[in-house]
Amino acid sequence: MRVSSGMYLVFIAVPLIELALLIQVGSWIGTGPTIGLVVVTAIAGASLARWQGLSAIERARSMANAGQLPAGPVFDGILILAAALLLLTPGILTDVVGFLLLVPFVRRRILVLIRKRIEAAEGPREKAEPAEPPPSSPGGGKVIDQDGNIVG
Repeated sequence: MRVSSGMYLVFIAVPLIELALLIQVGSWIGTGPTIGLVVVTAIAGASLARWQGLSAIERARSMANAGQLPAGPVFDGILILAAALLLLTPGILTDVVGFLLLVPFVRRRILVLIRKRIEAAEGPREKAEPAEPPPSSPGGGKVIDQDGNIVG
């Protein structure tokens, strides 16, 4: 997998921004309270992420048991895991992004943006026409829907 130069920039910039923010906050409220803030956000964030993660797992399980594809809850679970990792990482910026990822509305917006980006990359889709079974097949070319009605 090829890593873009933008990703390298993120891995350099984020720690520098975090360091600058921690120094600034420390100068405003002091070293002890700044460390306390980092610890409290990590504990609170991990607890929230655990609670929301278990909820997403339960929703996915319910949908799977109902025969539905649990794409939404799985996506939520991935973003909740990312939020937990960001909240456990010491820093102000990562905490803000982590807490934002725990907001269901924010996760839904991210999903919409990702879907739009995928659809734009794939291009327009053609609507597939249902295929007629050949007349020599069992049923003689007739189709029976799930209610047992003969269609066509």
